[in-house]
Amino acid sequence: SCDIADSEDVTRLVAGEAPFTHLFHLAAVAHLPQALEHPARAFEVNTIGTVNLLTAMMKYAPSARFINIGSGAQYGRNDAIPYTEATPLA
Repeated sequence: SCDIADSEDVTRLVAGEAPFTHLFHLAAVAHLPQALEHPARAFEVNTIGTVNLLTAMMKYAPSARFINIGSGAQYGRNDAIPYTEATPLA
């Protein structure tokens, strides 16, 4: 297991899997009530974790593609399903 907020964990994971061509980043605290209840952890996972991945990739897999996966949370309460790139963010 790996804690995305722990730079050593992430570095070990990325270094151990390199070389690779793509990295899909799906880790996130996307549930708004959970993020509001634990804002520091949400920041660690969502922001620090992303920086940790990118930093490790620059060292061990500099030519790999980074694909950041978003969630429906960025659209808030929106009845325009299915969401598209043109759907307003809330």
